[in-house]
Amino acid sequence: MLKRVAEFDLGCWARRARGALPSRDGFPEISVPTTALLEFWTTHAIGSAQMGMKALVFDLDDTLLNSRKAVGELTLACLYDWIDSGRSVILATGRPVRAVRNYIPKRLFESVDLITLNGAVHHSRGDLVWRTTALEADAKRIVHDYPGDPEAHISIELDGDHFGTTVNYTDEELLVEHSATRDMVIDLARLDFDRVTKVSIDGRGKSMERHIDWIDRLGAKAIPCLDGTFLNIVAPGMDKSVTLGAHLNRHGIGRGEFAVFGDDIPDIEMMRLSEHSVAMSNAKDEVKAVADAIIGHCDADVIGTYVSSYLA
Repeated sequence: MLKRVAEFDLGCWARRARGALPSRDGFPEISVPTTALLEFWTTHAIGSAQMGMKALVFDLDDTLLNSRKAVGELTLACLYDWIDSGRSVILATGRPVRAVRNYIPKRLFESVDLITLNGAVHHSRGDLVWRTTALEADAKRIVHDYPGDPEAHISIELDGDHFGTTVNYTDEELLVEHSATRDMVIDLARLDFDRVTKVSIDGRGKSMERHIDWIDRLGAKAIPCLDGTFLNIVAPGMDKSVTLGAHLNRHGIGRGEFAVFGDDIPDIEMMRLSEHSVAMSNAKDEVKAVADAIIGHCDADVIGTYVSSYLA
């Protein structure tokens, strides 16, 4: 089966070798020396990158961000070079904009396109471009009729800065769990549900997937992550790939002109939009299965080296 390639400390795996190598069970069989494999990979699997890669798309947690919620120094320097060359960086995450602002440097935040709340909100270089409020009555029913565990935490997002919650957090808990301050929290009795962009249910380590059918019957869409212990609930037909696809079409960026990096289930549809999808080695197996390449762990700061070696 697939064999790890040790080069540039990437731990890069070849995937989808375009049929040029013999395969078994649908996977390319790799049995050539590292140098030859890298040459093949550059020539065949990322040939489109050499013809003009215009954009890099990243999931945030456990992809661009390491386990300490920071961007690695090598990767950050590479992204600045990429942006300075006139090309685009797009961050696509389930988190709200206040969290992204908290986790990435100001210079990067003000230089990227930002798709947040699983596609419900789009910022460009710090400014709000678009958001959907299509949840409306469904959001109210989810909050008031939720049949699940009383210890689950429910959050109701508006613009990504302000939100409501069923939990009486301390100031420290607000900062740690929501990247928020007290003035960002809206009392549920005063919350305008017509402006809701996303609802999230945090099972606090317990699976919430048993509630997906109930959410579907309400007319909303549940996007599970973190092994099903966290549900992102958005309007029907919405996810990161929908907003990303619209943005790419608007800017005339084709399937072979951008690369997508991800690690979790909500990244899969986004990765399928691209001819060059990259999974971290800490990614879910389902994500690795759709990836064209599997590189190192998010804590290894390998993205910058991979981009500068193969995509720049």
